[in-house]
Amino acid sequence: METNRKILVAGGDKRQLYAAEKLAALLPWQVDTIGLSKSDVQSSVCSICEETFPHTVKYDALVLPVMPVGTPMEVPVSDGGEALSVQMLLQHAAPGAVLFCGRCSDTLQAACQSAGVEPVDYLEREEFCLGNAVPTAEGAIQIAMEQLPCTLYGANVLVTGGGRIGMALASRLTGLGTKVYVCARRCETRAFAAMLGYAAYPMEMLETLAPKMQVVMNTVPKMVINEAVLEHLPEDVLIIDLASKPGGVDFAAAKSRGISVVWALSLPPMVWCCHRKNNGKKGNITVNNGKTGHNCENATKMEKILS
Repeated sequence: METNRKILVAGGDKRQLYAAEKLAALLPWQVDTIGLSKSDVQSSVCSICEETFPHTVKYDALVLPVMPVGTPMEVPVSDGGEALSVQMLLQHAAPGAVLFCGRCSDTLQAACQSAGVEPVDYLEREEFCLGNAVPTAEGAIQIAMEQLPCTLYGANVLVTGGGRIGMALASRLTGLGTKVYVCARRCETRAFAAMLGYAAYPMEMLETLAPKMQVVMNTVPKMVINEAVLEHLPEDVLIIDLASKPGGVDFAAAKSRGISVVWALSLPPMVWCCHRKNNGKKGNITVNNGKTGHNCENATKMEKILS
């Protein structure tokens, strides 16, 4: 194996730090970081400040965070400081280098092509997506445990969507003694859910199932928990929306009915940090504070910030 290769791990959260440590331990290559807290970087990894970034250094691989690069093309840093410019990072890519990222946009692909860099999208790898579903499911269950006035044992829980996260949720909820109902669009997904022992129904049955639910966990990134479904749900139901923007719940309608909704975005890094090092701090998740409809208002604010 060649030993003169260089890897740059840029920005993100503690998952990036963990990646840098693992790469440095497993490969005989130089592993540098930028945009990560110096105090957290192990001695085996060289930390770099952007102000002293040598212009002559070229890297064979650029490792960006899982979170998608937005517009402008910037990568957030761990301490909340000034974001890193992707164009600046590409200037330090060696010919034929590889850039690892999440949700590689057309703009980012074009920038990589112009720089002679090959983009590789984490989210196109099935093993990564399956692994990522685990902390999402665990985080959702943690929220439910914190918010419910009762145990999950014996509760009726509706999971909308039978994809990776939906199935990860169903299996873990069943292990806790809940009665799991899975609503999915595709008949083969419902057949698979039924084979695993879950009560499986088409999406058209949501309004019929709604009255007996104590918890609803949505994984579908489109409006499925609409006003009609909300009208049939009990007022004390807890809805946890795991879908990415624009979400799958009619927040305004839920607020008008006084139904509590938690829009739980980006759970994996929060859960991962708890597993990696339990320092007593919880993730910054919008949760119910005892006031009905409170989370719907916060979710609407969050949507405005993200738009």
